Amino acid sequence: MKKQLIIVGIILILLTVVLIGCNEKTKEDSELIVGTWKDPGFEDVSFIFLSNRTGSWAGTPMLWKIENATLVITLQQSSSEPEFVYDYSFSDNNKSLTLNNVGGIPTVLNLVKQ
Repeated sequence: MKKQLIIVGIILILLTVVLIGCNEKTKEDSELIVGTWKDPGFEDVSFIFLSNRTGSWAGTPMLWKIENATLVITLQQSSSEPEFVYDYSFSDNNKSLTLNNVGGIPTVLNLVKQ
């Protein structure tokens, strides 16, 4: 009986630890991307992602969304609204963002302000 009580106690402790660990909130990608990102190769090129899904790319207003594990950027220009779709990944403790356009060269951006 005492052995069963110890086993039940251990199971309850393990279950509690697992449930507490699952309850931790991790930031979603749509939260991680918010901020100003710069391309270290081009000082004048920056991406600004605002929390309301707007922003700018090198000074051009844009809309952005994360859809089907891709980043979709729509430039808001007077004549047309081109759309760019990127695979993306975060690294360096979420301070680096790599954008990879299908068939293109990956662009690595560094977070400068959140």
